[in-house]
Amino acid sequence: TDPYLVVRTRRQDVAALCSLIARHPPDRAGPAATPADIDWLTDWLGAKLVGRWRSGAPLALAPDRDNADLATPARRNSFSYLDHDPDGLRCPISSHIRRANPRDARGGSAADSRTVVDRHRILRRGRSYGAPLPHPDALAGRDDGTARGLYFLCLQSSIARGFEFIQQTWLANPGFLGLHDEPDPLLGGSAGRCHFTIPANPVRLRLSSIPTVVTSLGGGYFFLPSLGALRRIAAGA
Repeated sequence: TDPYLVVRTRRQDVAALCSLIARHPPDRAGPAATPADIDWLTDWLGAKLVGRWRSGAPLALAPDRDNADLATPARRNSFSYLDHDPDGLRCPISSHIRRANPRDARGGSAADSRTVVDRHRILRRGRSYGAPLPHPDALAGRDDGTARGLYFLCLQSSIARGFEFIQQTWLANPGFLGLHDEPDPLLGGSAGRCHFTIPANPVRLRLSSIPTVVTSLGGGYFFLPSLGALRRIAAGA
């Protein structure tokens, strides 16, 4: 089957997201917290929203500290949720990567979940644009006015079953896997209406009124014929 290509240009408000992350750790850390404690909590909270540490290491494998050894191409996707994290104590169920690909934890048995999830798989690539905002400035909410974001591309055999399904049924869905009023914290919410729950013992953490941090500026859907199809078209077949 010849694939279809989805292209999106997405502006990212890095300062808004990072300053939101930076506001919470001082309250959580307590009066005896050191700057190192607050730095760790800031990175930890950001990882909870995304599902990965800044290196790319997945929370399912590195729940407490970033580990660049787990961010290599051979290891960063070598995990499942039912084996490592069925209740979301490592990687929250509402985190971005868990929603975009629930793997074996969509519901039911691992085999049934993978069967359903595989029907919606896409081949995704992204390229950033704009100069990176220095991390200290981002945490302080100091936006330098530079346009920055992501060029998103993905291939699939069906746009409705691939990109559109993932976007609407998993990312934007506020009731994803039994959640309540929790669309994807990066892509799915409206300003001030997005909430995020972090399962924890003894009491869960909940972030409220997450701002809109990603805005779609444009894009399109394209048919991407194979070389064989192009040859047939050129031959008038």
